[in-house]
Amino acid sequence: MNRKSRRNFLKYTGVGMTAAIAGCTGGEEDDPESDDDAANGDDTSDDSSADDGDDAPDEENEFVFLASNAMDSPLDPALHNGSTEMMAFFNFYDTLIWFDENNEPIEQLATDWEVEDGGQTWVFDIREGVQTHDGNEVTAHDFVYSLERYVEIGLGLSGHFQGVYKNSEARDDYTLAIELENPSGEFINWCVLVHAVDSTVVRENEEDGEFGERGDWGQAYLAENVAGTGPYKLREWRREEELIYEKHDDYWGGWESNQFDVVRQRVILEDSTQQLTMQQSDADMSSDLLAPDIYTALDEEDHIDFISEPVIRLNYHNINTTRPPTDDRQFRKAMIHSIDYDINRENIYGFMEPIAGCLPDQLPGSNDDLDPYAKDEEVALEAFEQSEYTADDVNNMDFACHVFAGSAVGMDSALLIQTAFDDLFGIDLSIRETELSELVALMSDPDTNPHITAGLANTADFPNHDQFLHFMWHPDNTMDNTGHPAGGSYWTDEELTPLLEDARLESDRERRLEMYAQAEEIVYNNYPMFFVGSNPVNYALNANVDGFSYRGAQGTERRVYEMYRTGGGRA
Repeated sequence: MNRKSRRNFLKYTGVGMTAAIAGCTGGEEDDPESDDDAANGDDTSDDSSADDGDDAPDEENEFVFLASNAMDSPLDPALHNGSTEMMAFFNFYDTLIWFDENNEPIEQLATDWEVEDGGQTWVFDIREGVQTHDGNEVTAHDFVYSLERYVEIGLGLSGHFQGVYKNSEARDDYTLAIELENPSGEFINWCVLVHAVDSTVVRENEEDGEFGERGDWGQAYLAENVAGTGPYKLREWRREEELIYEKHDDYWGGWESNQFDVVRQRVILEDSTQQLTMQQSDADMSSDLLAPDIYTALDEEDHIDFISEPVIRLNYHNINTTRPPTDDRQFRKAMIHSIDYDINRENIYGFMEPIAGCLPDQLPGSNDDLDPYAKDEEVALEAFEQSEYTADDVNNMDFACHVFAGSAVGMDSALLIQTAFDDLFGIDLSIRETELSELVALMSDPDTNPHITAGLANTADFPNHDQFLHFMWHPDNTMDNTGHPAGGSYWTDEELTPLLEDARLESDRERRLEMYAQAEEIVYNNYPMFFVGSNPVNYALNANVDGFSYRGAQGTERRVYEMYRTGGGRA
């Protein structure tokens, strides 16, 4: 199906738009590689049992998840950037702690913990007898190695630990002590990000690199391999097509007969193809990135359950604040007040709640004095007049909005922005579909980072304000430092930076919440992003799968070990 044209899009911005989105598959004409990827995904469905010579897939013991973007990033848990990768890491590696259904920390590889020095040192008892995928025992030494590796490499989600983590030590094989720069009563939640790698295996595969005696910290090895400690181990990885896990027979948690022996993380870029695959009972779980009408259609199927759970999430369109014309605050203000957020939330995303500022409403401290960004042509035109740039200036630039290929939400959001800019300012905005890996690479350099990237989301890695404040707006966490898109606006502020640092150190909770609200207001008034809303996590799930639970941290709901088959095969 052809990409929707701007002319057609203008007809969809009324009540008919929802129906139109269901058929938008994005990018097929302009990106033949997208066709190849989708075709490869379809072929995988037909011969998915051929990997090990099996005659047919065992549906009762095989879980098939459909991904909307290719997992071609390294398999290294120190580099995780998005939910697709997080799914793999939470299945390949166990962490210090886990969350229960109320988002409270519970044991995983740590069986107990206590604080010393008024909360500055956390001491964990490590579970005994846990076997890695290579048959080594997990000890506190593996966690020391994993933590030091994570923080020193300094990419992915390690920004959460910058300025917080000081050092760690193994007091004995089963006692881990983590010392912080300052006391923190909330540090326990962050420990869900501490994936334990088999340090014996990784040490043996360290190569020359920039980290002294540790060389490359095993990055070259873990880019292609798994030194795992979790319930599943790597069987096969066909980049941009399929990632296949198989159960770790000696996993400490044990196995029941109705759990899944094999997990297939299949790449299907097109929403309509995912819909058909779920309808034909060829998969167990859809992506959470499908267009609203796809979920509506799937919910009508007797053998499919529609799952929609509130989530601590900020949906946004990124703005590169370092390049003309989006380096100008007034120009950004004009852009932000030019689009219709109701259309974006209700017709494009479909399930979205408004959000005022960068803090999701589920977090205490969200500033109640702020109103969600809204279309206001008078404010937009006044700000445009006060900006440094004219329409002619901008039209002589390569002014563009990027979306990742196959994203119907991203494409429709970009068309909404394009239409508003043309109608209100006479500005031409080009729209470019880009493969996700290429887009991440572009955003990782402020000089190549697109002016606007539509259809992004920042989902809490754990229930904490840092994800939406320090992790997005502190100078240490710009994307060129961490590789994480949450820092992709490159906007920082001399007033905001010390406030974020002080809030981390504030022990009085009420005062800390006041500081969060103040920080959110500073961000809000500088227009570094389009804050669109907060979308729930949505999935289509085969009715014969049980055990799904969302736990408030990105990727945790896809830990397949906790799911199991009911009935005889897929419904």
